Amino acid sequence: MLVFDPKKRITVEQALEHPYLASLHDPGVEPASEPAPDFEFEDEELHEDQLREKVWNEMMHFHRDLSRVRH
Repeated sequence: MLVFDPKKRITVEQALEHPYLASLHDPGVEPASEPAPDFEFEDEELHEDQLREKVWNEMMHFHRDLSRVRH
């Protein structure tokens, strides 16, 4: 069920119908979800330094106290 490539992953509905989750699944009480958000950023071709910069910026968003430290 767990696949790194998002294009090859099963849907939530498919996962809930899987025998492993059968005892936990009750379609009568589970609302349908909204359409999936657009993750087109996953299709972006990045070089290693660009990816490192994006990860750094994301980390800084949550840990501003580390702004004095630079990679």
